[in-house]
Amino acid sequence: MNASRQLPVPNTLLRWVDRVDLASYRADDHSCPLVHIPDAATTLVWRTITDGSNALLVVGPRTRAAYYDSKDIPACARFPLAPGAARALLGTPIDELTDHVVPLSELWGPPGVRLADQLTGLASRPMTAVKHMEAALSARAARPRTAQQRTWSAKRQSSCRRRTATHIDESARRHDTWASANGTYAMTSPQPLASRRNNSPGSSGSE
Repeated sequence: MNASRQLPVPNTLLRWVDRVDLASYRADDHSCPLVHIPDAATTLVWRTITDGSNALLVVGPRTRAAYYDSKDIPACARFPLAPGAARALLGTPIDELTDHVVPLSELWGPPGVRLADQLTGLASRPMTAVKHMEAALSARAARPRTAQQRTWSAKRQSSCRRRTATHIDESARRHDTWASANGTYAMTSPQPLASRRNNSPGSSGSE
């Protein structure tokens, strides 16, 4: 049996959060898979499972559906963020979150760790967990970004850029290896525009 209800959004979060959902899921022999359809929203999610563990996650926008085996989730609170609010509240460009799920602590640093600690053991008191999440988001929305927060965000964006550069370098290396093996490197290597002009048929080497 599944149960879900929508809670009122606090006044302090009206411009930041679309809604607050609280749900629970009970798996049985006839349960359907959990389906997550494509969604443009970035969502803060806290969920627990039957072994007592819990997770505080940021679910980025989904460009494709995802399917999971049904399982017991005693409590799941979801805060879909309003358009334009995610970057301000999370400190991260949304394109870095698209089709990703990351712990809130990875985006907020120590404040995210503290909030996750506050939510530990609250599976039987989900409304208390929701209040903690509302308070943390309200505090985040109310204060300007400090130098420490800007530094944390800059470090994370730098880390993302390094991962992207590494991926590009690896892709280029694989391409060069393939091209060399097939004797096509000279054809596929880019040349400066001036060189292409000078080497083109009928070119005199000058404009």
